[in-house]
Amino acid sequence: MEEVVMVHEAEFETNPTGMNRERLQKVQAELIKCLALEEKYWQQKAGMTWFKEGDRNTKFFHAQVRGRRKRLQLNRIQNSGGTWIEEEQEIAEEAIKFYKEQFIEAANPTTFDIVEHVPNLINNEQNAELIKQPTKEEVKVAVLGLNGDSAGGPDGLGALYFLVPQDFGIDENVQNVHDVTLDGEWDVDRIFEVLPEELAVHILEKIKPPSTMRVLDRPFWMMETTGYFRVKSAWEYTRKRDEPRKAYTMIWVKGMPFKTAFFMWKVWKAKLPLDDFLKRVGYCMPSKCWCCVQPDEESLQHLFFRSETTKTIWKYFLSRAGIDVEGLTLHQAITKCWTAKVCLRLKPVMQALPSCVVWELWKKRNSMKYGEGVTTSRVIYQVSSHLQALVKVRKPGMDMVPHKWQDLLARMENFTPKLKGDIVKSVGKEIEETTNTVAEAKAMVEALRFCRFQHYSHVWLQTDSMVLKKIMDGIWKPPWIISEQIEEMMQLMNGGNYTVTHIHREGNKLADHLANYALDHGEIECQHFWHLDEKGRRLVNEDKMQCPSLRVKVDRR
Repeated sequence: MEEVVMVHEAEFETNPTGMNRERLQKVQAELIKCLALEEKYWQQKAGMTWFKEGDRNTKFFHAQVRGRRKRLQLNRIQNSGGTWIEEEQEIAEEAIKFYKEQFIEAANPTTFDIVEHVPNLINNEQNAELIKQPTKEEVKVAVLGLNGDSAGGPDGLGALYFLVPQDFGIDENVQNVHDVTLDGEWDVDRIFEVLPEELAVHILEKIKPPSTMRVLDRPFWMMETTGYFRVKSAWEYTRKRDEPRKAYTMIWVKGMPFKTAFFMWKVWKAKLPLDDFLKRVGYCMPSKCWCCVQPDEESLQHLFFRSETTKTIWKYFLSRAGIDVEGLTLHQAITKCWTAKVCLRLKPVMQALPSCVVWELWKKRNSMKYGEGVTTSRVIYQVSSHLQALVKVRKPGMDMVPHKWQDLLARMENFTPKLKGDIVKSVGKEIEETTNTVAEAKAMVEALRFCRFQHYSHVWLQTDSMVLKKIMDGIWKPPWIISEQIEEMMQLMNGGNYTVTHIHREGNKLADHLANYALDHGEIECQHFWHLDEKGRRLVNEDKMQCPSLRVKVDRR
């Protein structure tokens, strides 16, 4: 099978067409299946019932089978005459002869009187109970009592490869998924009747009912956003790597310099070359903290959390977030920052705060050690500057535009919105953490649902996502992650006069304002112009007056 895969790989490299890719993926899937069946076969042959599920080591199973065969091997036997036989051919002939004599009688018996002397151990009722057909519950108990690593069937899989929970009820009347649908929708009462509540709720919320049209399902590879199979993602999935710890995901913040984040990782792992670390590895020397007026032993906890300077700095920042530093350790204070209950916009700032603090404390320690003095106020100022720069990187605005216009060439584009009519409905709400494309697709679905409910015949849908515009025009294929939203939008737009156009971000300020309002203050839903807040009303009026918006582009030459 490996040779077949190599041939198809060479063919695909020579001629990378869609058909060759499909053939290559097919033989690769066959190879993976064959390797899994081979491993299962040798695991069953080895009889290793204690082996941990998921371990893949066919070589180990081979060694176990060889050792087992060696222990069970017969080197010599004794025949009926009492002579020892060691030749393989003679051993085989003697074994055949022995079993033939066991099952062949020299003379046919004519009487069966001996049967009358066999005692009756069971009565007729017990006999009827033994020969009756087993019930479904008895079959269920017997099947669930099988060994999962028993000999496989024709497909090479064990008896309990597909195993359901013991308390899972099975309704024999449901033979197809269409048995739990009604007029193209889920039959809610029927689903709750035949399935446990948690499974029924999952199906109703996450799974769409099957289509009544005879359309073949289109497969999507869920490991990729495009939906296409890739060997790399399949390999990463089969490796089953452990998820990184929560702390390691919180250390790296978008926009933070790599050296700062990497230093935070070393602090979290206690890998800095401080005196307490050197003492643990066997180097004993005088220890002195260079940041304290009355020197103390230089350790990780003292340098970054327990000294008077560090207490002042941590208290300055954490007290404004409602965190009490008394009685905490360094790692606990860092965790408090990462898990602080703040609004969504402040989470990256609180996530980056510990890294900025320990980085500036380390710079202060090195400056004090090599002859330069750094005050506590200077450290607080540097940490605040880092956080402000991080906010500007994540939320750039006009305040970042340079003031020396004569030193650069700037181009300004004019966007004049043309908003007519009044506000009918405007909604801003917080959804789960996702990408901009998914959020935009969900917003478009909500808008189209409202228009369809109000029976609007002419709808002009504007989006600032060029990706969704090209997908709606049929130029690009939709990623699998928004395929359901795209399909629902196509259905809602069917039978009406709908137009989808692209709008620049500067002309979509009202939608951005509603989204930001929902993040800062909570959900907002307005049915009229006067239901909007002051800034929302101002943006609407500016659009009606066709006030131009300016986009500044810096020519970096």
